[in-house]
Amino acid sequence: MNTFGEYALTTDPAMSLVLDIDMVAAQLGLVSMTTVNGSPTFPQLSALNGFANVNADLGPGTYNYAYLGGSTDTPPDSPAVVQPNSFSAAAGIPVGVQSSIWRYSPGLGVTAHWINSDGSEAETELVYISSADAFALVGDVAQFEVNFGPTQPCLVLSLVYHRITRNSVQ
Repeated sequence: MNTFGEYALTTDPAMSLVLDIDMVAAQLGLVSMTTVNGSPTFPQLSALNGFANVNADLGPGTYNYAYLGGSTDTPPDSPAVVQPNSFSAAAGIPVGVQSSIWRYSPGLGVTAHWINSDGSEAETELVYISSADAFALVGDVAQFEVNFGPTQPCLVLSLVYHRITRNSVQ
């Protein structure tokens, strides 16, 4: 994590974030992903509503964004909920969060889906913002870049899958 409690880029495999997701449930709907080696206080890999946003909605025509950080679990299909999270703990600014944003499909892998305040699912792109050393979901990359500077697209969130059966002994 960076100093603002947002997940940052690493090229060191030993520092990679290890995640736990129920792949079957993630094919049926939005689920949370637990960080195995992340913050024990905020164990869910979550989208944290940007503190500079005009509202909690992502989409075309707006620069709004949501950084990836940690929180506790939030309800599936729910708009952002203001609750303790890694950014708020680091910066002292309360923001809305969503943890149940992850979906899996065999063709696309694991993707993030932000729920707007009206309950609609926003079209978003995952980007890396090198100036902030953070990942974010944005609804309009061009508008975001006009306001905050360049981003790098994350075409694929690099994941290494390990099959764990419920009856396996670890």
